[in-house]
Amino acid sequence: MNTLPSPTDAPDKALQSIRRQQRLMRWLTALALVLWLAAITASAGIIGGYFIFYLPKQKQILRDYAMPHSPENTGREPMTAEKAVQIHMTLTHVMGMTTIAVAGSVGVLSAGTLVTLLLVGLNRRVTLQQINHSLAQISEQLRPLQAKSGGG
Repeated sequence: MNTLPSPTDAPDKALQSIRRQQRLMRWLTALALVLWLAAITASAGIIGGYFIFYLPKQKQILRDYAMPHSPENTGREPMTAEKAVQIHMTLTHVMGMTTIAVAGSVGVLSAGTLVTLLLVGLNRRVTLQQINHSLAQISEQLRPLQAKSGGG
């Protein structure tokens, strides 16, 4: 048997819908925050890793191979071409991994952006529902006043 909702059920259902969407908004806010923080952390880690690990090794290779007779390299035997190629291949592999890390960071950033856009859209919808609910309550409160003033 299908029953129509009573007028008193409508405000309760509207409030339940608003509360459910507010909970969803809190989850989306937390998810967006986690994604943005992960993207920022990954970006900082990539930049820091470059300056701490990669750049010094690259400078050392240039020093050892390109300038074997410099004052800094006295007492050391010059680097062979095979050793230089091997080190270069290793650094190329590291840069490939770094490229994948950058792509992952951009992916996480994109996901954070999409979640943020969903959050903005849902926030707008919930705000409009809250306004509609408040206007319905005001309308309900005004009906008895209008009935009294119209009948008087």
